Amino acid sequence: MGGLVASGYAAQHSDAVDGVVLLAAYPTEKISDSVGLLSVYGTDDKVLDRGAYESAKRYFPDGYTEKIINGGNHAQFGNYGAQSGDGEATITAQEQQTQTVFAIIQFAEEIKKGFCF
Repeated sequence: MGGLVASGYAAQHSDAVDGVVLLAAYPTEKISDSVGLLSVYGTDDKVLDRGAYESAKRYFPDGYTEKIINGGNHAQFGNYGAQSGDGEATITAQEQQTQTVFAIIQFAEEIKKGFCF
């Protein structure tokens, strides 16, 4: 539920936040267009409700970045084991986490340069 908390904080404190990263999560309230957003999820993630995710895009700030990891699932964003109902990943956890880290680093560099918003 970290993405819910992080996006809620970003929505309520846009003056204190330059960007927010969501890993297989989505906001439930509008995030200001002055805040950058990186959304990352895997193609084999069966925990993330895709319909709710698509509906929640109305809360995304303009210019958001979306990174879809081919073969990634929900559980492999962390090291806490399999999650009930999740899809079977076709890449290793290390590969998924490496792709995620690179996306976050690139996003942070863009924010630092002011390119996200």
